[in-house]
Amino acid sequence: MDHIVNAIEKVRSTLAKASKGSGFTEAKTVAGLIAPMLHVLGWDGFESIEYEYPVKGGKAVDLALILDTKPAVFVEAKAYAGTAAGNISDKSAGQAISYGAIEGVEWCLLTNGVRYELYYTTLPVTLHHKLVFQADLLTDPPLAVARKLALLSRSAVQDGTLHREGPRALVETRLREWCREADADVVALVRSKLGGAKIDDDAIAVVLRRLVAPSQENGPVEQEGPVQGGTGDAHRPGPPPPDLRSGQMAISRPIKVSGGYIRPLRYRETDGKTICERIPEADFLPIVAACCRLHAEGKELTTAAVRAEAFSEKTDRTYWSSVRGLGVLWAIGALDYVGGKGPQRFRLKEGMAEGSIQALFQAAVDEDASS
Repeated sequence: MDHIVNAIEKVRSTLAKASKGSGFTEAKTVAGLIAPMLHVLGWDGFESIEYEYPVKGGKAVDLALILDTKPAVFVEAKAYAGTAAGNISDKSAGQAISYGAIEGVEWCLLTNGVRYELYYTTLPVTLHHKLVFQADLLTDPPLAVARKLALLSRSAVQDGTLHREGPRALVETRLREWCREADADVVALVRSKLGGAKIDDDAIAVVLRRLVAPSQENGPVEQEGPVQGGTGDAHRPGPPPPDLRSGQMAISRPIKVSGGYIRPLRYRETDGKTICERIPEADFLPIVAACCRLHAEGKELTTAAVRAEAFSEKTDRTYWSSVRGLGVLWAIGALDYVGGKGPQRFRLKEGMAEGSIQALFQAAVDEDASS
């Protein structure tokens, strides 16, 4: 597994050296990002990879991974356009899957060298439900990505591991998605399994989302001490950091969202008065994205770094949004406090990505709504 993790780190290093936001042509993406990863996975000879593999109808799939002279996995390559999701769409996934269906190839990989999506091509369900896994080399934990990509190794295809574990991974993907969404149908199903117990819908939804929170997906997180401002058995990792600005500050969970603001974040004592601080809701997602990008570049998170990455303008609002945004992320358990006598420094916890951070945040908001 270490060799796959090392390959992931090399991809991150390659992209970090490229101009920020710049992309590659499809040919460069294949040569510089996709082919090296396939080689690490054991597809490293002329006999194991065939480029522009012809399919019925006069079309061709970008790459075919060959086993015993037959295609075992089709790979549809897209140019890396500077973002993980760039050029990855339902249309491109449908195109890749159609090639597999025509040729009877069970597995199809869609990738731009950063985002990897594996589909169970011949499963008789809709496109979305064919997705076995999705992995992002820039924002997902390297070990978690390596475990997914290992399913595509030559040895895993050859010994039947992919055939055995692929459907299981697909089921897990769907279950996690249903728990994260916790829509009315899923909540009703859970209620029916509970014998129709009179439990609040929001309470059921909160539990479902907790089941797929990052601490559950990526193993237990060491926790100590109750959350300040929280209730019941709520806990959060690690001791509290000192105030990001001055004095002492208590971070509050659950978190409320109302009137376009996230509040209360924490409370600051000034002249014996307790002041509730808040952040514009619209500023939070840019801060989350900025933290993920800085983390992918191996950088620690400070107010200045996050502000520069998230916002184009330097104003009091963007400064305080950055300060308080880090406070929110720490409060919901997405950050580790590193320390620092000058600027307070944080880093993303293992397993954090934009989607998982938003799920954690939403769970904290839902906790408040159901309390």
